[in-house]
Amino acid sequence: MIDREKEKEKRKQKEEVHKKEIEKLTRCFNRIAETPDGQVLFRYIKNYSGYGKTAIVGNSDFSDINPIGTVYNEARKDVYYNLRQFIEVKNLKIIEFEEDENV
Repeated sequence: MIDREKEKEKRKQKEEVHKKEIEKLTRCFNRIAETPDGQVLFRYIKNYSGYGKTAIVGNSDFSDINPIGTVYNEARKDVYYNLRQFIEVKNLKIIEFEEDENV
């Protein structure tokens, strides 16, 4: 019984540390995303990752899907998907729907 309580307490401590880390990342990403330079950076990552585009890679020689290329593209897209979960909607709207003015 004591082992279960210790495990439960350890799990609770890990969850608290994880929650604090998420909050820290959220604050950090949003401070960056609120700046023009941060918006340019996140917009670049979004575009480079292929966000909003299909990940499927065709194999023109055989008229089928290239599974390795498709998995690679999905993994690349996952980077931006992971980052954007920390960014507030007001900042995402600027990053994803507005164009750079200084380009």
